[in-house]
Amino acid sequence: MAVISSSTTKSILRIYVILILVFSFSLFSCTSYKNVVQSSGPDKSSGIPLETLQPGDKVKITKKDGSKVYLVFERVEDSQIFGEIRRDSAASGSFEHYNSSIPLEDIQQIELKKFSLGKTLGIPLGAAALIFVFYILAFGGAF
Repeated sequence: MAVISSSTTKSILRIYVILILVFSFSLFSCTSYKNVVQSSGPDKSSGIPLETLQPGDKVKITKKDGSKVYLVFERVEDSQIFGEIRRDSAASGSFEHYNSSIPLEDIQQIELKKFSLGKTLGIPLGAAALIFVFYILAFGGAF
């Protein structure tokens, strides 16, 4: 029967802590959604104006029936928003891309996917600090 020394156990646990830290960094999103408002809408001061969207912007549209559509924005024309809808097909394992339009009157909310520096830096650094504190409490010292 093999006996594992306490130093070997600590080394293995240190490797696990480092792997957990690396894995946790890969789970964090660097984006967030910002509300987009129509200039004619009642809440036009609480979001990004619809007119400022650029072709290629990624938006999440919540329709009045509650369904959500993820769209690569192209343009707004004749009271409709045009873009490319991307859906993954679980059956084939591929993505479907097709152009579509949604009448603005059928839309409850539009959100623009934007890069978030706070999430990019804050969440992983906070997680790293928390893991480091737990590591010190568990092993009684730094690496």
